[in-house]
Amino acid sequence: VCYRAADGATRRVADGILFPNGLGVREDGRTLIVCESLTGMLVSFLITEPGVVSATPKGNGMIGRRSVPDGFCFDESGRIIVAGHGTPNLFVLDGSDGRPIEVVELPEPGLTNCCFGGDDFRTLYVTSSDEGNVFAIEWDRPGMRLFPDR
Repeated sequence: VCYRAADGATRRVADGILFPNGLGVREDGRTLIVCESLTGMLVSFLITEPGVVSATPKGNGMIGRRSVPDGFCFDESGRIIVAGHGTPNLFVLDGSDGRPIEVVELPEPGLTNCCFGGDDFRTLYVTSSDEGNVFAIEWDRPGMRLFPDR
């Protein structure tokens, strides 16, 4: 996993992750979460300063090896919604400990990513590589805004 500063300087901040895929930063800006696709895990790193993370990752959720964790997003309560590639499943994990909360099944197994949008930010858009579809799901709460007030 690499960091690119505003001035264009780039450096590696984490390695040893087995096929890092989706990346996300919690709303408070202090935790980086990375999907480790080959293991089915999400791992997290404490962000100690811009471009610097803790040396050792912590487990932050597991969707299992039957599904590849691809892209993900957060809702406003901090839950993590993970696109499970290879299955038709969206995995909803508790944001604090990664505990599974719910599995939402969609019509095809190629789920690749998800994000929130719409007027009230309660529409979850999910992409699928299987048929090239984008699904729109009304979610029970708004998504986390990526750059509020910026």
